[in-house]
Amino acid sequence: MKADSKFGFISSSLLIGLGVLALIFSSWQLISFDAEENKLGLIKDKTIEPSDRNTGYRIYIVNGSCEDFTLDSTFVDGYGSSRNYELVWEKNCDSDLWELRFGDNDLIYVGTLSGHKDSDTSDYEVESPFTLNGSQAFIITDRKVIDDGLKLRNIGFILSGLGAVILAITRKRGPQVIGDTMNPALGFTLAEQMKAGNQTEALDCLKKLAVYMKENNLLVSSVFERFDLNSDGRINHFEFKTGLESIGVVDISAVEINSVINFLDTDGDGTVDYDELKAYFDSENTWD
Repeated sequence: MKADSKFGFISSSLLIGLGVLALIFSSWQLISFDAEENKLGLIKDKTIEPSDRNTGYRIYIVNGSCEDFTLDSTFVDGYGSSRNYELVWEKNCDSDLWELRFGDNDLIYVGTLSGHKDSDTSDYEVESPFTLNGSQAFIITDRKVIDDGLKLRNIGFILSGLGAVILAITRKRGPQVIGDTMNPALGFTLAEQMKAGNQTEALDCLKKLAVYMKENNLLVSSVFERFDLNSDGRINHFEFKTGLESIGVVDISAVEINSVINFLDTDGDGTVDYDELKAYFDSENTWD
């Protein structure tokens, strides 16, 4: 496998692994959220002092009907009117498994309360004490735990998706089985040539190489290292001719060597790399 392919597979595996871990942890964080444990208090007509750096609040009712629930909220000191700032109550009675928004026991999630600035609609912090008046008994909890879980889950999706894209690109660019690869020098697949029994000079030379490898119990990697005289990961015309001569395949013409290189060189760079040589021997029994 080429270095860039290895890097692609390693990178994609790492990203997908991190993404899956993020999804697992975020799901556990969302599912295990206990509204009762995180409540600010069971209240009715009560003033709330907002926590520092909050991201808004979640509202749950106790043994009631979400559809019938109403909530009135207001700042206690006119904070909002002087700063183009207000409290926003967003009621939500729909079941939403996408956010894993489960209630606890008899608690029913009914919506969120957050701050809203005309100058910054992305800031949901409630910055000043406020009062709440609900039509039913309710509890209020900080949103931060849920928001952090949702952010982590989104990161998990992004990492997993990015890893999948890199993997798809790597597999597309990776080495193909030689029988399914179009050789630009020949104009048709090598499998078609092999099955047709077209015994060109290239096949004759490679058959001799295959016999030598079998007789000496050699792996493709061993032969490639022996032929690759300058260890650059590619075998050129001179190296292939020298390598064949070193194993006793002599009297090879330049035309024959050129035929061998063209036959194996599926990426058209004028040399033979390890994947191309290995693919040939992996596929040899399809035509022999």
